Amino acid sequence: MTLGRVAELLASPGLALFAQPRLLAELDQVKASGLSGCVLDETECPMRPAGSATATLPKPEIRLVAASGECECAHDVRRDAAGGWSADAPRSGPSSGGPRHYAISDDRLLLRIQAPESAVPSVNSALQLDALRVLESSTAGGIDWLVSLDEEEEEEVVERLECGVQGEAFRRGERRSVLRISRVPAGPGTALVLPEACRVGVCTPGALPRGTEVLWRAGLGARSATPLERCIAPRPFWVTAGRAADACLVARSLPRGAAWAAHLRASPLPTPSELESLLEAGCGGVAVRWEHGGRRLSCLLSRNVS
Repeated sequence: MTLGRVAELLASPGLALFAQPRLLAELDQVKASGLSGCVLDETECPMRPAGSATATLPKPEIRLVAASGECECAHDVRRDAAGGWSADAPRSGPSSGGPRHYAISDDRLLLRIQAPESAVPSVNSALQLDALRVLESSTAGGIDWLVSLDEEEEEEVVERLECGVQGEAFRRGERRSVLRISRVPAGPGTALVLPEACRVGVCTPGALPRGTEVLWRAGLGARSATPLERCIAPRPFWVTAGRAADACLVARSLPRGAAWAAHLRASPLPTPSELESLLEAGCGGVAVRWEHGGRRLSCLLSRNVS
């Protein structure tokens, strides 16, 4: 397995530093800071229309998607007699219950689809047979799915989604349904933080755009994969915690020698002694929100961590 850029940083001596800007306007500050990379939470950032241009982020980009959910690839996708890939259709989708075959190509992209729970049949119908559900998550507002499809199908799929979901709401006499579709940037220089339920999916050829790096999300209270499951698609871990002590506690459950980064969401910034404790626990990187003082932490790391 070829290491991605983030994995290389986490395997290097010392602590790599990543910052999570709160606003797009802060990106220039992050880029000028000389940090190791940028963190963007797809569940918090403003939605972008599918196919739209996005702000240029410093490399590498670490993108956080939903923290939990199911992966269609983890259950259904398998080799067929012809040597291709097939899977059972979703129960509520087209050709329900029958096998469907995937047209895998090198030009894959990821769409994030947010819609009300009542729109699931329309979403499944719009995605039809070739879209692969990399992550199916549920929120208080409905569904939040990460879907892989061939790039040439994007325009047609988006049109079917808009017509199907919005049209069904109109037919029922309801107000316009809340549907949001955005392309998730992926490929070389990008790392996606996915729940461990996606392990088999990551191994499915064509499930992710070529060159996309993957990190596994871990945290207090999160469901961990079994030791046998963790033999599939070994990747570095992204430990989400409020404090350094919590991150070190979660790290005890990781496989021995695993590379991992600590995403510290709480303020104040970690102290020099906390950074040393992270290093002793095998941590290879620290991520903080930019408004918590990214520049000050950068100076702190350069002075106190070798």
